Amino acid sequence: EHYFQRYRKAKQGMRVIAERRAAVERELEELRRVRERAAAAEEMAMLEQIARDLGLSPSPPSRGASPSPAARTAKRARVRWPGVYRFRSSDGFEILVGKSAEDNERLTFRVAAPQDLWLHAADYPGSHVVIRRAKGQKVPPRTLREAAQLAAFFSQARHSSKVVVNYTERKFVSKIPRSKPGLVRVSEVRSLTVEPKIEVERVLEET
Repeated sequence: EHYFQRYRKAKQGMRVIAERRAAVERELEELRRVRERAAAAEEMAMLEQIARDLGLSPSPPSRGASPSPAARTAKRARVRWPGVYRFRSSDGFEILVGKSAEDNERLTFRVAAPQDLWLHAADYPGSHVVIRRAKGQKVPPRTLREAAQLAAFFSQARHSSKVVVNYTERKFVSKIPRSKPGLVRVSEVRSLTVEPKIEVERVLEET
């Protein structure tokens, strides 16, 4: 009888420990989700602040009369890819910059072609940057540097004097399963170090 009571108490204690462990694991998982949401919100706020600093933020909607059908059609014609800033390099290459984590994912996996060059500031949250190019077309070093400067500027490292930027072909970038938007895995990566600034000739219309 004595040993049976000890066994029953031990079994009950193990059940309590298992229940507490499960509760702790649930709490840790919820904390992980909260941390990921906070990181995503921080990244979006950072990118929006950069956009405001550059005067690239969209204007608030007018409270006046609704635009005419012709105006709406013209606006749709100008918009090619929502959620990106469009730049033109000194060599004439189009450079696309994601505005938010969700826009980064759309840009990388829906807009960019496998042969396009993909750039991102190393070890810092920031925008995905894509250099559009035809198959087999070489990107001049000047364009690569300008795109890397954009990647550094549109990141949390924008106030650093020098930033390491990773780049590769888009086909070497893959989505991490079950991760938050914008998180990717990169292979065949190369790097260059640049100043976070904008040296493109002109900024195209915001999309």
